[in-house]
Amino acid sequence: DGSVVGINENWSEDLSDPENPIYETKYLLMKWDDNGALKWSVDISGDNGEYIYAQKILQYKGNTVLVTGDSEILTFDNDGKELSRNKITGADMNNGGQIIVREDGKAMQITYNNEYTKVYVSELDLDSCQLKEKVELPGNLTNYGLYPGKNTDFILNSSTGIYTYNI
Repeated sequence: DGSVVGINENWSEDLSDPENPIYETKYLLMKWDDNGALKWSVDISGDNGEYIYAQKILQYKGNTVLVTGDSEILTFDNDGKELSRNKITGADMNNGGQIIVREDGKAMQITYNNEYTKVYVSELDLDSCQLKEKVELPGNLTNYGLYPGKNTDFILNSSTGIYTYNI
């Protein structure tokens, strides 16, 4: 629909009592319409204002989905109401873990081994937050960026060109 969604880190400090300074950080998920007007803003900081690493913001089934670096999926409707907040079962976001949604609507988690010599892909059910079996992709795909494809599973890019790839 032309809208844009992003994260705003809002940091403040209260030094009115130098012996007891108060620091506060809020993370806001924000959505603007195609004219740049703010549609909504939601505080997603959690209980203690803990750091939120927004690993990926996706559109899925008409909802806004935020995937965090600590393997949590937050889902919001078009009015900014939080629908769910769940951990991804079995996720590995440490080794370059990223989530993409393919043209067919399937979400995929892409990870690497510790040496970054192998690439793995797992289908991720965004409704249940469950990962399916991890499959190693053949060849040396560690030198490529992987993106959702158009009429193909992935688009690969590197310094030598752009390619399509089907699992």
